[in-house]
Amino acid sequence: MRPLEAAGFQKKQLVAGDISFPEFTGETVLIEHKTVTKLLSDMASGVLVRQMRRMCEETRWPILLIEGRWQHSKGTLLGSQYTWEQAWNQLQTLQDMGARIQLATSPEHCIQRILDLAE
Repeated sequence: MRPLEAAGFQKKQLVAGDISFPEFTGETVLIEHKTVTKLLSDMASGVLVRQMRRMCEETRWPILLIEGRWQHSKGTLLGSQYTWEQAWNQLQTLQDMGARIQLATSPEHCIQRILDLAE
């Protein structure tokens, strides 16, 4: 993600999330980036809830940035075990925990969303 590095983001291991930056008051914003496919996989394994719980413990500003298009196949999303309703219910549960959901359609759009959020 060279555009992020060019904008001043640094690569480093984080306690939670994939990307962090301070918001205007100095509070840390954490972003967990997932493609739709990875999101559905992490929902099924329980990883997603654990990651988001950890982010919610670390900051008041946890963001789940979902990249990609939601495609249906034979009643489920991308051939996963989830229907749209089940996936939506899990996303609402994450919001109830305190996560903010952001959507992007491509890697380039993800970078733009992150840069917009960091302004």
